[in-house]
Amino acid sequence: MTAVAPGVIDTPQLEVDAKDAGLPLKEMHKIYAKGIPAGRIGTAEEVAATIAFLAGPAAPAYAGQTLHPNGGEIRCSM
Repeated sequence: MTAVAPGVIDTPQLEVDAKDAGLPLKEMHKIYAKGIPAGRIGTAEEVAATIAFLAGPAAPAYAGQTLHPNGGEIRCSM
């Protein structure tokens, strides 16, 4: 089994996060982007492309893997 575990993705949830934080959506984008080496949050299309790759003929060696389309973001949970 293979999994996809994306980082911060530009979805309607970001609007909820921004509203909860009392910030404009653009400011929430900037805050999240600061912790991502790529300098921006990901898109749903990028996650979809990862899934399409895994479902296609070029990915048979990815058994038992978790792919992280996250722009290089490293998260630690302790």
